[in-house]
Amino acid sequence: MKINVLSLPALLLIFVVWITPGLFGRDPWKADEPYSFGIAYHMVQTGDWVVPTLTGEPFLEKPPLFYLTAAGFGLLFSPPLDQFDAMRLATAFYMFLAFLFFALTARELYGREYGAIAVLLLLGCIHLQVTAHKLVTDVALFAGFAIAFYGFALCGRRQTAGGFWIGTGTGVGFLAKGLIAPGMLGIVAVALPALFSQWRRKNYGVSLAVAFAAVLPWLVIWPAALYGRSPAFFREWFWHQNFCRFLGFNGGSVGFNGGSPDPHSWYILNLPLLAWPVILPAFWSLWHFRRSWREQPLFQVPRLAATVIRPGLSAAATNRSLKEAVEVGQFRDDLFYRLNVLYIYLPPLRERRGDIPILVHRFVRDLSRQHGREFRGIAEEAIELLDSQPESERYQDLRECRAAPGRGTGRAGRPCCPAGCGTGCAAPPGRSRSPPPAA
Repeated sequence: MKINVLSLPALLLIFVVWITPGLFGRDPWKADEPYSFGIAYHMVQTGDWVVPTLTGEPFLEKPPLFYLTAAGFGLLFSPPLDQFDAMRLATAFYMFLAFLFFALTARELYGREYGAIAVLLLLGCIHLQVTAHKLVTDVALFAGFAIAFYGFALCGRRQTAGGFWIGTGTGVGFLAKGLIAPGMLGIVAVALPALFSQWRRKNYGVSLAVAFAAVLPWLVIWPAALYGRSPAFFREWFWHQNFCRFLGFNGGSVGFNGGSPDPHSWYILNLPLLAWPVILPAFWSLWHFRRSWREQPLFQVPRLAATVIRPGLSAAATNRSLKEAVEVGQFRDDLFYRLNVLYIYLPPLRERRGDIPILVHRFVRDLSRQHGREFRGIAEEAIELLDSQPESERYQDLRECRAAPGRGTGRAGRPCCPAGCGTGCAAPPGRSRSPPPAA
């Protein structure tokens, strides 16, 4: 019997097989899953959906849609499932929506047969594997973007339906993660007619009007309820947890939010990993249609979306040091010490020069085992040479000795192993340095 992997039942089966392992029967993954479960559990216990609360304190970093969805699945499916596993069904729900609308977008832009191909490519994305199995708000944001982009793809053929899905996807992204989704999708909506003449039509204006009407309830109901509960809570969420975090301000002053933020170029530098293997057909399409993509709407929406979203994510400054937040009174100290069960500080190697011989012996033992060579010790000259180098050069020497066993010399012809034993670091007879005792 032949099975068509592009058929709807086959795709559903593939999705279930892909999403199920790693979704159930495990402990929460730090750092997002424990607090996501805590907020959803509070909603189950109290029925309060307006103010996300963690250990009795307002947690206004994100709107409540994803937590509310997790609480609903927890009520419906626990028992028979454990409550945490039941709540993780919210992750599967939003990932299913994301894949569904991703396939619909590909069908609308490129043709009926491309919907299944798009799903299979997305399933293969390496970096999606972990996030797609976690109880985090990012999966709801991902679904919101997928729904909105389906609306953009559809509004050329069905203006009202396209506008509805643009507004609905924007609303889902807003109540999942805040103003980042309306901001980026709004830029896309305005930039399309500004850059491409095909979008300067009355029909597109109708779609935008419908989109505004569709997104309005999402933008108004929960913020109004939060403001009614506490204007101070609303200001904290609207200003500090949106504009200040995105722009890198802390309490209104310029500077990143404590700690050491991720570099702004992280998403761009890691794009090959994040988008693998989709990046291969994407680049091929850009090259193949490099002269005509500006005239074809099927390329305009994805190209513009990538141009807007990637820099937008790179510009966000959201990595904060909770320890510094405690010191300035922005985070509860008792909650911090509950979460901070085990703190390990590992000084840099420049402050641990005595560890260099231990590391070198470990490297040589690994190489000896890998290449079937006998480990005889480390030459004193090799240890002294590595210990005397600046930190960057010391790391280069260590890497070169490990990367080129049997070469016998390090950078610039300096001896990595005076004896040339084959692993690159063994000492000549009579001049070996005994390995330190095992830790």
